[in-house]
Amino acid sequence: MDDLLAGAGRTRRLVLAGDLNDEASAATAQILRGPPGSEFDTVGFDREDVGDAHRLWNLAARIPQKERFSRVYRGRGELIDHLL
Repeated sequence: MDDLLAGAGRTRRLVLAGDLNDEASAATAQILRGPPGSEFDTVGFDREDVGDAHRLWNLAARIPQKERFSRVYRGRGELIDHLL
């Protein structure tokens, strides 16, 4: 992704779509998403990250809660496929 952004992460848009097979709270998803507090609608959203010029935004926050799942496991909806 860094290569695709080629230093233009503040102006160039890029979408990472993936079948991560992990919920948003899993460590693997958190590595891509970054630390909490810089998601949509938080105070850190408009602030630059220290030490990292690129940030991935989890677009799941824009999906209505009732529809925010990509599979049903044991009767419970889980979001394991992600758009960042």
